[in-house]
Amino acid sequence: MVSAIRAGYTARFDLDWIVPSGIDNGNALLVTAATAQRLNLATLSDLAREAPRLPPPAAGSEFADRADVSPRRCSSARCRR
Repeated sequence: MVSAIRAGYTARFDLDWIVPSGIDNGNALLVTAATAQRLNLATLSDLAREAPRLPPPAAGSEFADRADVSPRRCSSARCRR
């Protein structure tokens, strides 16, 4: 099955599947292209520079119970208890 998926990705998208690295980090930060262009964002450092002036990020409910997330900076309904 995996070999068929790999072959399909190569044929359809010109992408090769590689051996997993063992790292599992499902977190991502996204901004719209318009926001990135308006604020000249190209790196995480650029985003960190602008973060104090941006609205709170949207986050999944799993962040509501994390000690490293400030409730005022989380826009999930569970974060605003």
